[in-house]
Amino acid sequence: MFGNPLLASAALDRLTHHSQFIEMKGESYRQRQRRLSHHGSITGEKEVLTDTTSEKKGGDI
Repeated sequence: MFGNPLLASAALDRLTHHSQFIEMKGESYRQRQRRLSHHGSITGEKEVLTDTTSEKKGGDI
């Protein structure tokens, strides 16, 4: 994309220098949907997805 490894490294350093990590627990929506679409559910009912992102760790972003 950048064509120059030094330029790519510098750009990544700028982007990640002050970054914060957020630990998320549980299965992602994408993985859950993929699993359900491949295997389906035994009862034929759709699984209800719940939002667990409010349980993030760390400070305000």
